[in-house]
Amino acid sequence: MNCFQSIAATGVVLMAVSNPYASITGTAKVKLTGPITQEQMDQCKSDAQLRLKPQLLRWLEEQKEISVDTTDVLTNLLFNAFLDSCATRAKETSAFKEKYWTFTYTLMPEEVDAALNAFDDRIELLAIHAWKRLENAIAQKNFEEIYYQSVSVIAYAAAYMGPLLTVPSDSNKLLLEEGRFILKGFLEKLYLTSSGQIIEGKPGYAPRNPPTMAVTIDGQPFAGLGLTGFIPGGVDVFTGVADNTGMISFENLIVPFVKNGSMMYIQPNLGRVINGKWRVGMKDFGIKIGNDLSQTYFFKIDKPTFALTFDATATDPTDTLPKEFMNGNSMKKYLTDSCWLMPVSAGSGQPDLIVVIKCQISSASSETIEAGLARLEGSVLVQAPQLTPPRAETELIDFEKKYEKLTFDLTDKKSRDRGPRVPLGSFVWECNIKIRSIIRGMLNKL
Repeated sequence: MNCFQSIAATGVVLMAVSNPYASITGTAKVKLTGPITQEQMDQCKSDAQLRLKPQLLRWLEEQKEISVDTTDVLTNLLFNAFLDSCATRAKETSAFKEKYWTFTYTLMPEEVDAALNAFDDRIELLAIHAWKRLENAIAQKNFEEIYYQSVSVIAYAAAYMGPLLTVPSDSNKLLLEEGRFILKGFLEKLYLTSSGQIIEGKPGYAPRNPPTMAVTIDGQPFAGLGLTGFIPGGVDVFTGVADNTGMISFENLIVPFVKNGSMMYIQPNLGRVINGKWRVGMKDFGIKIGNDLSQTYFFKIDKPTFALTFDATATDPTDTLPKEFMNGNSMKKYLTDSCWLMPVSAGSGQPDLIVVIKCQISSASSETIEAGLARLEGSVLVQAPQLTPPRAETELIDFEKKYEKLTFDLTDKKSRDRGPRVPLGSFVWECNIKIRSIIRGMLNKL
């Protein structure tokens, strides 16, 4: 069965609760501190499209009896392609109001109908074309084409939102299941081997003398298999493709900012066949095989050094902020213990990383913001001057929180005069978490 199920076909009765003639909209807004930038406009449009998505899903379910499981990785990516096609047909409106710029996508039902018909027509053509190329590849024993076209057949057959597509020459066979059967048999013949399991080096740099991997099928090199390496619970850190000799090198790997002994898992990325930016594994394609097409590597890390400049202020001099936050010690401890960096020692030369954090905390005691609100503003700069070429990442901090319950110190006359206060201890703790998250993201980009 494809990823987009017809509700009627499953025997579920669903009463439509929305007006079939009503428009479908997605709206987003961005807060401005000056003239709107192109980056802000693009981000706002992207957010509006994300908000259009659940409305479109609901409309398809209620009006077309098409249910889409967007919790499935492949299904979600394929549906996003349909969402893109809908967005190109939508009416776009925008407006400035006070400090906000608002953008809205509006789709009429007939426009969704047209987009759905055009999408399915195109997907069906692509699926049939991929199937014919797959049949030719099997006849010619062209392994690379068998791999690419079987993946394509599965993806296109799964993306089709009409009745399940069948094999052109046999209407009793489902295209999706046949594609999976062929791909499973093919992948079971593949083998992935490595010359070693240790990757050694300093974060931010290429590894020293890294191992290599080899992909073979029936004892012969296989080219074209895409692989993705990721840190468990973290981000992707490596992508590679087997060359004409079946070899995969770590030439494009930059050692990530992880602790010594951290693991990296490398697994086939079938989604790369459809889109170079996708990461979709065998499980997401409905494939389970006996042999394990994965490799595990361990990082042997040389700790980078860092220098920290931390400048924190409060707009209200009567606000008391935790000393550990104000002097930067809590952030220094985070960089040392959680980012696995080492403070540069005096006289040891330029550090590997220069971290500059400037922030200002405003509470409800300030006249410029409303009661119960606390705000953190500032910037984080991370420089890596010794990389080739030198790299730097900068990110602005803009975090605020509204507190319904305020503190009131009745034991102190000055506190009574100032009135209820924002719980700054709690807010500063959340500020710490926010800044740490920003730093971790910036290190991942270096």
